[in-house]
Amino acid sequence: MTRQIDSGRSGAKPVLILIALLVLPTTLFAAPPDGDAAPASVESFLTTLGELIIGGGLLMIPIALASVLTLGLAIERLFALRRGRILPRELWRDVQVELEGGNVRAARDRVAGRSSALARMLDSGLERWDDGQEELNSALEEAGMRETDELNVHLPALQGIASVAPLLGLLGTVVGMIRSFYTIAKEHVIGNPELFAEPIGQALVTTAAGLSVAIPALILYYWFRGRIRKLVLGFDDVAREVTVLHRAAGRQVGASA
Repeated sequence: MTRQIDSGRSGAKPVLILIALLVLPTTLFAAPPDGDAAPASVESFLTTLGELIIGGGLLMIPIALASVLTLGLAIERLFALRRGRILPRELWRDVQVELEGGNVRAARDRVAGRSSALARMLDSGLERWDDGQEELNSALEEAGMRETDELNVHLPALQGIASVAPLLGLLGTVVGMIRSFYTIAKEHVIGNPELFAEPIGQALVTTAAGLSVAIPALILYYWFRGRIRKLVLGFDDVAREVTVLHRAAGRQVGASA
């Protein structure tokens, strides 16, 4: 159990991962098409990026909104899923010491009013301490499931963005190709490729934009899922330890009787 509660801190590493996932694809997407070096200044970079977004057409609007939503969800989950907020090891150490000493009331006072998921789970379990082993385990399990559901909030939205963004890009591709063929058929531009280069460019831009949003969203989704699984393992370890302490307390009461 101590291994799960004490293992690792989020630190700056998740922030660096988040920046790399959300900024790097955009940087590559806005690179000059001729393969030259990246823009020498922020102004030229923003100009190139703005031209690409405008060239992508109206479908770039929902794709851009999806990218903003992805960034917001990622930042929110990054801070919400901090181990110190979900499984504060100091709290569990205090509760463990109280339970080992047989001070259930003091242990409940330790978790009362605390906002962490661990505190809420322990409060639900310790409330049934005197009702027997089965009731205690059931209360801990139900509380753990509720907290797990809370940890998974907003992850379906990330998964949805990862699924919808490529479809929006594909729709832009289809629209751009339709415009291109329509231009060829109606304007007789076989000898003037500049006239249908714009719709083809729109098709490529929307595809790239959709993938640039979907790939980071999908990576973030699975990364947060893995983080939640580790936190749930921490819940399970705490629940098992509480069960062991309850059994030990029962044996002590039986021996004293």
